[in-house]
Amino acid sequence: MNSSVEWRRSKVVEIAQQLQVSRASIGSDVQYLRSQAKESIKEYVTEHLPEQYQVCLSALDTILRHVYEILGTSDDNREKLQ
Repeated sequence: MNSSVEWRRSKVVEIAQQLQVSRASIGSDVQYLRSQAKESIKEYVTEHLPEQYQVCLSALDTILRHVYEILGTSDDNREKLQ
């Protein structure tokens, strides 16, 4: 067995002893936390990310319009480069 795995497992035992809970309880808690994290990610991806994506696309469109406007109307090459 890998020494880092052994070290980590010994730390889990120490934590369980300090908290006065079983190793199984620690495992259940970790599984619960992973499940909650997955739900949070799923919520973010389905509810928040699409809106933020649209905001970014809109901002990029605005930037491109300004760039083309500057390129088409300005005679100053320094302004165009900026």
